[in-house]
Amino acid sequence: MNVLSRSLRAGLPAAVIAVAVYLCFMHKAFNIDDVTFLTMADHMLEDPLHPASVQIVVNGRPPQWASNGVWSGPVMPAMLMPAVAAGGAEWLAHLVMLLVFLVGIFATAALALRLDVSDTGARWSAILLVTSAAVIAMAMTNMPDLPAMSFAVLGAERVVAFRQQGGLGRAIGAAVALALSLLSRQHVVMVLPCLLLVVSAWPRSVSELVAAVFDRRFLSTVATMVGAVVLVVLMYVVMRDPRPGDDLAPTPLRAADFSLLRVNLANIPAQWVLSFPLGLVWAWLYGRRMIRSWWCWVGALAGIYMAYQTHVFHRHLDWMPWQGPVTALGMAVLVDTVVDACRRRDAVDLGLAALLFIVVPVAVYSHLPPKYLVPAAPAMAVLIMRHVERRSSPGHRVLGVIAVQGLILGVLIIRADQVHGEIGRRGGTIAAEYIQRGERVWFDGTWGFQWYAMQAGARPVTTAEPQPAPGDIVVLGQEGWVIKTWPNKTLLERHTFETPGGRIMTKPAGFFSNVAWGPLPWRWGKKPLSPIEVWRIEQPAATTTP
Repeated sequence: MNVLSRSLRAGLPAAVIAVAVYLCFMHKAFNIDDVTFLTMADHMLEDPLHPASVQIVVNGRPPQWASNGVWSGPVMPAMLMPAVAAGGAEWLAHLVMLLVFLVGIFATAALALRLDVSDTGARWSAILLVTSAAVIAMAMTNMPDLPAMSFAVLGAERVVAFRQQGGLGRAIGAAVALALSLLSRQHVVMVLPCLLLVVSAWPRSVSELVAAVFDRRFLSTVATMVGAVVLVVLMYVVMRDPRPGDDLAPTPLRAADFSLLRVNLANIPAQWVLSFPLGLVWAWLYGRRMIRSWWCWVGALAGIYMAYQTHVFHRHLDWMPWQGPVTALGMAVLVDTVVDACRRRDAVDLGLAALLFIVVPVAVYSHLPPKYLVPAAPAMAVLIMRHVERRSSPGHRVLGVIAVQGLILGVLIIRADQVHGEIGRRGGTIAAEYIQRGERVWFDGTWGFQWYAMQAGARPVTTAEPQPAPGDIVVLGQEGWVIKTWPNKTLLERHTFETPGGRIMTKPAGFFSNVAWGPLPWRWGKKPLSPIEVWRIEQPAATTTP
């Protein structure tokens, strides 16, 4: 039986889980950054070659070009074009994400098989991927992290296949898949050097290293990766914003904020414990060895220091009793993955361990939530199963328990996100009702509320002109702030959402932003969610940025 057939059989249980979650949440409302990619997709229906040549309102500030604030490429908005063309059909947008997710699931199983994992191990690799809380949660959003993951693991599998079997078709497939990944999230470029380790053998001497570097098959593999980069560059040239000097490519440089480096770096090891099964599985596999390893103790102490730096940023010392141990464990595990691979001189394991760190460049961004680690999740799953199968007793029951708790957490995150999205959709419905009455309607807010309000025909309120005139209606929704200080306005309606439940954007839970809210992916909370208010403006007032 060939690898394709074996990977389809191995990935089937994980695929069933993914489809079941989709069916439960297929009508989930758009939320958070979905609005950015939906707006770009809407623009691409008219101008498909220039996705960044559209202005987007962000948090009430004057409209900015998409190229100034989007740290991703054109893949996600292109994927959303069918849903936008269908009137913003949520089920269609989520269906496209599901199909891409299935590609990542089966590619993960295939990669595991090509890296000498058994059929059973490949099955568990796919299951661990799907039941990673951050992965399954992001699969029910319309942000580019999951496409970046799926195309990256497909490209990795094709690279390994080319290295093992050769063939121009495999090389072209690898280059195209990797290019699509880079055009989804730019930091995935860090996958390329890590893959060179995965497809290499540990050299026993300098001469053997030199020979390996100049080996024809190795140089062909490098050429495949160069081909992926060339494709990305060509796409950026073709899709360059027609305004001089503006396009998606340099966005990471503009968005860099080194003041957030400490809190973002601390969230990397923490999330490998909180939002992915790596921390729990590795501690189960090698807890005793890690206790005896001074390398792990150095990593743990570094983790405690990093957790303390997060406390300094958020000013929440009460988080330290749980944040310190979690970050310490995460750092100890990450250190142990690298040290173990080096001690055994296992280039494949070292490459897979290196993939766990590809998110480091994002640490200079405005936040580093668990979604940015999602592209490395397949490497985590395959690495885990390579180590599990070295045990005399694989312990699949333990893996099953860890997978179930990860899936439960992921579903809880999706449910909490769904509640936020429904509030935004409700705000858009209210805006539509006032427009149907003949009112001139504006909206003040962001996230899913912004998308649904725009679809209803409402105009955004910003700190710049134009602004609402006396008599106009303003619907105040999620994260709205501009009109709150305006003195002359009359409240017409107020819709509150006070039901206790899961929270993912309430301190210390910040699944979508560790900087804004904190490192936990989910928490139970009783604090009311953002209300929807309807105001009639009597006289607008000057505003300032928050």
